Amino acid sequence: MARAKGRAMWFVAIVLSLTIALALCASAQANSCASYGKKACRNNDSCEWTSGTCVVPKNVCSGIQANKVGGVSKRSRCTGNSACRCSKKKKCGTCVANVEVGTPESGGPCDSPFYVNAGLTCGQVKNTCGGWKSLTCTQSGATCTGPDRTGGNALVAGEQCTYNWSEKMGNCDSPFYVNSGLTCGMVKNTCGGWKSLSCTKSGATCTGPDRTGGNALVAGEECTYVWPEKVTGPCDSPFYVNSGLTCTNVKNTCGGWISLSCTKSGATCTGPDRTGPNALIAGEDCTYVWPKTSNPCDSPFYVNSGLTCTNVKNTCGGWKSLSCTKSGATCTGPDQTGPNALIAGEWCTYVWN
Repeated sequence: MARAKGRAMWFVAIVLSLTIALALCASAQANSCASYGKKACRNNDSCEWTSGTCVVPKNVCSGIQANKVGGVSKRSRCTGNSACRCSKKKKCGTCVANVEVGTPESGGPCDSPFYVNAGLTCGQVKNTCGGWKSLTCTQSGATCTGPDRTGGNALVAGEQCTYNWSEKMGNCDSPFYVNSGLTCGMVKNTCGGWKSLSCTKSGATCTGPDRTGGNALVAGEECTYVWPEKVTGPCDSPFYVNSGLTCTNVKNTCGGWISLSCTKSGATCTGPDRTGPNALIAGEDCTYVWPKTSNPCDSPFYVNSGLTCTNVKNTCGGWKSLSCTKSGATCTGPDQTGPNALIAGEWCTYVWN
C-alpha cells in the first residue's frame, strides 16, 4: 500500500515537473525572441519580427521571414511544411498558412486539400468558399454536412480537408453562390425569365425591368431566383424572349395578333406573315399588339382551343363552309358541322354562297 502510494506521488511529481519545464521552455523562447534585434530575429524561423518587436510566431509559417537561412531559401523552408505556402509565385513573398479560397477552376479560396489551423470551423470555411456540399478530412472524416454545412464532427487542427462538390448546376438552378465581382447584369445574361433575386445578405435585389435595381450583390452570399407567376395561356403578354425564339415560333404558339412591341427590338414581327422586320433579341420582353375589334364575319380568323363549327355558325351566318389551314374544307353540309373538327391554332376563311 505504501509502495503504491509512493509510486503515485512519484508519477504526479514527474507530470508537474514536465508541465513546469514546458511552461519555462515557452517562456524562455518568448524571452529569447524578445532579446533579438531585427536581423537576428528574421534569421531565426522560431521567432517573428513584427511591429518593431521580435516575438514568438503566431503559427509555424509566420516565423519564416529571411530570404535565406543556413543556405536554405525561404521558398524551400516555407513549402517544406505542408501547412505553409508562399504568397507569391516567383518570389516567395510572405510565408502564410495554407488555407486560401475562389473557384475550383481558377484557384484560390476553393482549392483543396487545405490545412486546418487551430480554431477553424465549418462556418468559417463556408463563408470563405461556397457551393460545396461537405468536407472529407484526414482526421474528422466526412464533416461539415447538412443544409448549413455545420453537421458532423468538428474540424481537427493539423488535418487536411478536401471539398466535396455538388453535381454541376444548370444556368437557372438556385440557390447559387455569389463570387466576388458578380453583378445583376451578369446573372441576367446567364439565365432569363426571373423577375428578381432573394439573397441571404443583400435581400430582395436585381429588381426592375432591367433586373439591376435594389442592393448590390454581396460576395459570399447565396441567392435564389424569384420567378413570375406562371403564364396562364400562350397568348398572355408581356413574355420573355429566350435565346433562339423567332417570330414564326410566336405565331405558331398564339394567333390573331398583328405585331409585337418589344423592349429592345421595338415594333417587330409585322406584315402578313408576322416575320418582319427586326429579329427578336434574347432577354427582352414582348407584348402582343392586337387588331381592333373586327366584324364577327371577317376572316381569316384564328381558331382558339375548343372552338367548334357550331360556335362559328352561331357567331356568323350565311356561309356554306370553311377553308382552314390545317383541317382543310370543313364545317360543311346543311348544318355546317361536317366533316373535320377545327384544329386549335389554325386559321380559317369563310366560303360564302
